[in-house]
Amino acid sequence: MGYRFIFVRNRLVVATASLVLTSVCLSTHSLLAEQEAILNLDLDSAAALARSRAERVLAREAGLAVTDADSRAAMAFSRPSLQLGAEYTYNGDLATVPFGPFGNIETGRDNDLRGRLHAEYLLWHRGRRRITRKQNWALSDVARADVMLAARDAAFRARSAVAAVWFARARRDVATDRVQQRREELVDARDLRDVGKVTELDVRQAAINLIQAEDEVREAEAEIERARIEAAAAVASAPNTIRIVGTLKRAEAVDALLERAREFINSGPEIAALRSRIRFEEAESRIQHALMWPELRSVGEYSSDGDSLNDQEQSWHIGLTLAWRFYSGGEHRLRAMSASRRALEWRHLWEGEVRERGRLVEQIAVDLRQLDTRIGEQERAVELSAANYDDARDQYRAGLITLTRLGEISLGVAEARFRFVELVHDEVNRVIDLLRVLE
Repeated sequence: MGYRFIFVRNRLVVATASLVLTSVCLSTHSLLAEQEAILNLDLDSAAALARSRAERVLAREAGLAVTDADSRAAMAFSRPSLQLGAEYTYNGDLATVPFGPFGNIETGRDNDLRGRLHAEYLLWHRGRRRITRKQNWALSDVARADVMLAARDAAFRARSAVAAVWFARARRDVATDRVQQRREELVDARDLRDVGKVTELDVRQAAINLIQAEDEVREAEAEIERARIEAAAAVASAPNTIRIVGTLKRAEAVDALLERAREFINSGPEIAALRSRIRFEEAESRIQHALMWPELRSVGEYSSDGDSLNDQEQSWHIGLTLAWRFYSGGEHRLRAMSASRRALEWRHLWEGEVRERGRLVEQIAVDLRQLDTRIGEQERAVELSAANYDDARDQYRAGLITLTRLGEISLGVAEARFRFVELVHDEVNRVIDLLRVLE
């Protein structure tokens, strides 16, 4: 019995160890899989991911198939038309028999089986086939431009979201440094109180200042999480599957981007879409003019008629038909006029869009020039305010200024740093605006 107990106990130990080892392996595998699934995103990678994942982009890409089907349907008139028909009837014959007081009644039945195959093909309609094909090309170009517009907007949203995370982190860093300053001020206040240079009032006020600074850190942390959620939504991912990499810093090669944007003013998906819509309406106007002309078709028909399937008379014919609906109440003329007006409307919108893009680029150029100067000045203000704070803290420890005055100078450091971060964020956002123009 003793040996059996030891044997069973050893089996339990082995089984438990096996379960523990399996659990560790599964946990490690899950952790590695989770780490592999996390996406590191900066401005460019977030934009690329948004172009491939954003729901609006996928919807526009699905719309390409719809446009293709509509285009093929619009060309159906130019393909052969086949019609197959069959008919079966039966009729009473002319034979009659007497039926007592009811008179004569008809007897017998005459079967009639008919079959027909009819074919037509449009030969000429004043270029309608060629014009419709060009109209379909324009419609496809509009659909592709819509995909490009959706992809560009998705990339813009993703870049802006990443920049927002960087900005929130920079604000958090400023708030964290401010907490450190407040902690040191609290230590100074306690030391001065212990030697009798200040009262407990300064200690309590320093503690209040520290609490407020810590609250600013918590607020900044919440802002980071909100920005991360927005970034995840921009790339159609869960927040726990992305990691925003990089930090907020000044933009590079701004002049080169501006030069490219000026050259790209008359391009881009908006311009392409407007041009394609102009071509579409111009083609529609020509189609309506073509519909006012006769159409020439080739026709052919094969038919069979008889009392039964074994007794059929067959016939066929081929020929040409010319049909001209020379008056329809002015419908096609009015439709052509409407399409021409719509084309003119799109042309005005195209010209306005070109001017708008030019205005936007020049305004961005003005903003970037001003931001370059302001960021340099603000960087200098950060240095001066930091030096002021160091001097003010020494003076407070020496008893030359009050804690209130030290707090004002400390606030000036935080405000200068925050303003610097805000200006850099503005510069990054203006560069993102430039990239939107270039896509």
